[in-house]
Amino acid sequence: MNEVTNKNEVVTRDNMLNSRFAFKGKVVNDNYKKTPTWLKKNSLREINQKRLKCDRQVVKMKKGCLISKGLWKCPHCSKEVTRLTVAHVGMRVSEIIDNILEQYPDENDIHRLDKIVQDRHDDCDLVICCDKCNRILDDTK
Repeated sequence: MNEVTNKNEVVTRDNMLNSRFAFKGKVVNDNYKKTPTWLKKNSLREINQKRLKCDRQVVKMKKGCLISKGLWKCPHCSKEVTRLTVAHVGMRVSEIIDNILEQYPDENDIHRLDKIVQDRHDDCDLVICCDKCNRILDDTK
């Protein structure tokens, strides 16, 4: 059995499961009251976010701005920041997804909806920048 020593106490699976920090997944599920539309929107947002975040070109561009672990220099305003984003020029991604869900209210296939999100992004201009510069690119003020 895997054990870890913490100060003078041996930490085991059993005493972790019997601690006040362990609980059943049902507790979370019972508190999770989201609509199907909310679930679709957030699923599409997460998929799109991961697609952008993990893209080799995006990773390379961000790496070129890295000063040290957890600190970047914005390529536009030159400020040192704790994160860089992939900003959408014009319409926010949440609005793009909202428009798609309004146009396809009965579509529940996330794969099909994600393909539409991808198609809508084909002509989107995207910019690596800090949060402050991101606001400059947002048309929805």
